[in-house]
Amino acid sequence: MYTLTPHGACLLWKPELIWLNAVSDAMLAGAFFATAFVLGFFVWQRRRDVMFRGVFWAFAIFATVCGVTRLLSILTLWVPAYAIEGLTKGFLALISVGITASLLLLLPRILVLPTRIQLQQAYAALEEEIRQRRNAEAMVKRFQERETNEAQVRQAQKMEAIGQLTGGV
Repeated sequence: MYTLTPHGACLLWKPELIWLNAVSDAMLAGAFFATAFVLGFFVWQRRRDVMFRGVFWAFAIFATVCGVTRLLSILTLWVPAYAIEGLTKGFLALISVGITASLLLLLPRILVLPTRIQLQQAYAALEEEIRQRRNAEAMVKRFQERETNEAQVRQAQKMEAIGQLTGGV
């Protein structure tokens, strides 16, 4: 039977190498956890209407597991916990394959999404159509008012004519 040694032994226990690896892995873990938090918070709390929610969640889980692998790398500097580190990396590999397959399947749908500029142009066109429609409705309303006024004037003229006729008789 053999015994495993911590990764620090491979680095000859040189403090500068140990701390370089530990601090680098800690910073990476922090960045991965922050990324996972932002992605998860964005989808869960603020944007319930976001498209491809599953992709955001998958990347949040991916970033979390990446952060855990970095923390385990720090642990294995001092403790030979290679089995759990290997299992975590294997899980990360499965997630990576799943995300890659999902992205490849979603690619046709992603490619046909309108760009921000296309959406702005469509919005501008809709605003112009609304403006034209309101102008047309205002014009129709003016014509209807004019028609109503003319009808009232004709009615008044008819009544006046009838009044003159009856007054002359």
